[in-house]
Amino acid sequence: MRTTIFLAILLAASAPAMADIAGITTQPVNIPASATASALDTSGNLWIVDSKQNSVGRLTPAGAFTLFPIPTASAQPLAIAAAPDGNLWFVETGPGALPKGKVAKITPSGSITEFPIPATMTGGPWQIAVANDGSVWFLELIDGVHVGRLGTDGTFAEFAPKGAQFLAGIAPADVGLWLIDTNANMIWKMGTDGSIGLSSTIATGPQYSGARGVTALDGTFWFIHGTNSIARVAPGGDEKEYAVPTANANPAGIAVGNDGNIWFSEYSANQIGQLVVSTADSSGHATINESSPFGAKLSDIFFLPPASSSGSIVTTAARGKRALAGATTCDSPQGIVRKDDGTSGNLIAVKFVPPKNCADMAVEKISYLPLRDGLAIVNVSVRNGGKDDATGGVLQFSLFPTVTSGTQLVSCRGSSCQSNGGTLVCSGFSLAADDTCEVSSYIEPFRGVNDIVIASATASSPLYDQNLSNNSAVLRIDTRTNDVTDLPPDSNTPPVPGAPKRGGH
Repeated sequence: MRTTIFLAILLAASAPAMADIAGITTQPVNIPASATASALDTSGNLWIVDSKQNSVGRLTPAGAFTLFPIPTASAQPLAIAAAPDGNLWFVETGPGALPKGKVAKITPSGSITEFPIPATMTGGPWQIAVANDGSVWFLELIDGVHVGRLGTDGTFAEFAPKGAQFLAGIAPADVGLWLIDTNANMIWKMGTDGSIGLSSTIATGPQYSGARGVTALDGTFWFIHGTNSIARVAPGGDEKEYAVPTANANPAGIAVGNDGNIWFSEYSANQIGQLVVSTADSSGHATINESSPFGAKLSDIFFLPPASSSGSIVTTAARGKRALAGATTCDSPQGIVRKDDGTSGNLIAVKFVPPKNCADMAVEKISYLPLRDGLAIVNVSVRNGGKDDATGGVLQFSLFPTVTSGTQLVSCRGSSCQSNGGTLVCSGFSLAADDTCEVSSYIEPFRGVNDIVIASATASSPLYDQNLSNNSAVLRIDTRTNDVTDLPPDSNTPPVPGAPKRGGH
């Protein structure tokens, strides 16, 4: 759901500002292949499609490279995208894939399965994305106005958004897909059933390079704007552009980081840029930091997860206990950038100096324990797995709807805690490095009124957070049956009032 990235040196300001991104070191990655397009899987492997060698390559975080030949000769793979289940999907556009082209899956071990596009569809796949439900979506180039879907049941379907003129970008959203129309100057959010749930007019300019896009932590869509800027579409549809400081930089690749910021490569300026999300306002102002030139035309950009990250969410339904992967230390951040020169080994390894101040807040556990006569206990365990103490943070524990409760900090230290109905907000929250604290709440829902209770917990720090995917947790509690279900933390956790800005220190 999130691409792991990193934080270098930031400059926070209310007005537009720029600073260098310091501490970058680079090293060529020598692989016997040329990356036409790239994607990062859930294990940190970088996958490339090589149209010259008609193959798909896998580069592990340890540097091992394997090339897997595509079964169809002259397939000319063009784009590749990672799926939530660890598989990768790519499109085949060449003579061997005629008459309509193919969509293909490659497993983590390199096994390839091809799916010819039916003759009843328009065909010509050229951009691809995988929705969070596992369905595979692709744009069809023959007429530019159709979107194809390969469902999880193996069947194809085709959709034509009303008013589309030329669809040039597609990316997964929190639910469904984002579409960019470069001729109609429109952004659409498409459901997995093909319905359009939101549309937004791109404000200015006749052309937009929208083939690269990401979904940020809050459901906001960020994309490369053809007028030398980075643009965002807020969940409600409002669209704003933020100008890249270097003129005619021509942004080419874009990624979202777990520091909550947007990173991009600059093709013409040979640089890497960082847009500090916390400074992006509704007037089109944002702090954008840029690196020194790399001496190469840069395209796709990816950043590898920390070497110490491991594990996944494990749920024990009987007790409603949610055990999260442990927080990590702040490793030296590393990434991969692709040179757009078509040569073998056209990848660059990038390493940045890690931040001086590092906390790593994780809501490690949230659990529900029924007692008697409707009375129950909700416990939250928070851990700082970073190398530095976290001070001045915000801890929030919420119950919705508001139920009779008594919330207390068992071992968490907060200088100022305020309760507002079913929400406890502690500012000045402190937690030592590699330390754990707990919040406990007795709740007494009213039968027939509070049958469903949402319990959420969020911990944030003004220091660099290594893994924001772990800093919140949400439970849906059925008080009639005592059944507990995990909910997505990024879309169901209420915002923390006055929370420190992520990504700064």
